[in-house]
Amino acid sequence: MEEETKRGRGRPKGATSTVEITLKDLLAMVNGDMEKKVPIGRKWLANGETAPVKQEKPSEIKEEAKIDFTIN
Repeated sequence: MEEETKRGRGRPKGATSTVEITLKDLLAMVNGDMEKKVPIGRKWLANGETAPVKQEKPSEIKEEAKIDFTIN
């Protein structure tokens, strides 16, 4: 009798249930509807992956008025 290697249940090793697309392509798929709900992967959400925050250039930072006071 030959022994066959049984494959486990569920997805095969290395298989994923997600794909990567650009935000531009995603918006095109939903016709730019910003209220459209789109399912996302729980792992992605749990990892808190976000786009990098755009930093203001030093020349764009607004200078606030300074308050002068004297302590007696």
